[in-house]
Amino acid sequence: MLTVALYAFLGLLFMGIARPLINRRVGPNYFYGFRTPRTLSSPDIWYPANEYFGRKLFATGVLIVLSAVLFSPLTMFGGRGVAVYTFILVGIMLASLFGVVIASFRYLKRL
Repeated sequence: MLTVALYAFLGLLFMGIARPLINRRVGPNYFYGFRTPRTLSSPDIWYPANEYFGRKLFATGVLIVLSAVLFSPLTMFGGRGVAVYTFILVGIMLASLFGVVIASFRYLKRL
């Protein structure tokens, strides 16, 4: 059950990190947000790019929380089930985050 809570927490964390970006509350900086030379060059690029990135990151958080709950019955099968559960959730997280970054770079090209 601790494993399920951990992955659900990670999904909620992604959602929490995304909210200020979606609401355009984070100005250009070198620590937080979708930081590239182009986004840092202008607030006119920073805000739409980070809003887009935040929306995708929020959706990833939702996907992780739902996956954590959906696949949680696997943890009832002991060590092997927990290993399979972890493999699935880590795969979903990595694939989703990779997709967010790729989609954000594609969006940035259109700005």
